Amino acid sequence: MDWFVIIPFLFIIFVIAIIMLQVVTTFQTQTDPYFTDPTAKAALVQTTTALQGFDTVVVLLFIGAIIGTVISGFFLNTHPVFFIMSLILTIILGLFAGAFSNIAIIFGSSEGLSSAASSFTMSEQLFTNLPVVTVIASFLGMVILYAKRRGAAGQVY
Repeated sequence: MDWFVIIPFLFIIFVIAIIMLQVVTTFQTQTDPYFTDPTAKAALVQTTTALQGFDTVVVLLFIGAIIGTVISGFFLNTHPVFFIMSLILTIILGLFAGAFSNIAIIFGSSEGLSSAASSFTMSEQLFTNLPVVTVIASFLGMVILYAKRRGAAGQVY
């Protein structure tokens, strides 16, 4: 259940990227009349573009985590009796993801950061649907983990 570490990690990246974009955008608007050097203006534009790229980074890291869960499910040997424990952890994961989803939505729609957060459309969509996506990914991992064909001595084929 690496999801209890992955979700806060992605949330922290999301929050830091929004705050950094807001700071750079505010700096750029307030200092634009004073910058006459085209290199400085180009550097600020490239910084803004790079920070907006974190939107894709958050989503790709989440997809990578799902793929990692599926792949690790193929290689781990567990007994099917632990399915109940995994089911309980998946329910707790859904509640955990729901809390982070609500926090991300409130953070992104706050008065001071809503303009910067509007640049992170994919991440906002991911965090809006985070409980559903994580529970589905967890069930997918459980099916792969526990539905492997086993031999007479418990060996996985």
